Amino acid sequence: MAVVPTDHPLASSDRALTPQDFEGQPVIGYDPQQSRYFHELSVRFLANAHPRIEQRVHRVLTAMLLVAADRGLALAPASASSLAVPGVVFKTLVHGGGDTALDADPERPVELYAVWSRESVSPVVRRVLDVMLTV
Repeated sequence: MAVVPTDHPLASSDRALTPQDFEGQPVIGYDPQQSRYFHELSVRFLANAHPRIEQRVHRVLTAMLLVAADRGLALAPASASSLAVPGVVFKTLVHGGGDTALDADPERPVELYAVWSRESVSPVVRRVLDVMLTV
C-alpha cells in the first residue's frame, strides 16, 4: 500500500497507484540493513521510477508519521492502516505492489521461509507449517 498525506493530489485518486506516480516525488524509504524486508519490497516496486528518497527509516510507524508531517510518500503493508495515524490515507498499488518486469507472479512478490528444530516439533509449529503450506 502507498501511504499518502491527506492533502496530496494522489490521496484523491480513484485508481491503484503505479511506480510512475512516485516519479520525482519525495519518498520515505527504509534502511537497507535494519529494515531489509521493507527496503527490498520498496526497491522492487519503485525499480522503474525515479522518486527522491528523502529519508530512510527503520520502522513503518516512523515512515507513516513522516508522511503525516508532509515529508513525503511511503510504502507500507496494509496492516499498518490499523495504526490509525491521522493525516494519511492508504492507496492500493498496481499488481499488489509487485512489478511484472521483476516478479514471475506479481500477486505474490515475497518468498517466505521457515526454520525449526526437527527434534522439537510442537503443536504450534505444526499449525504454523500447515498455514504456511496453504498460503
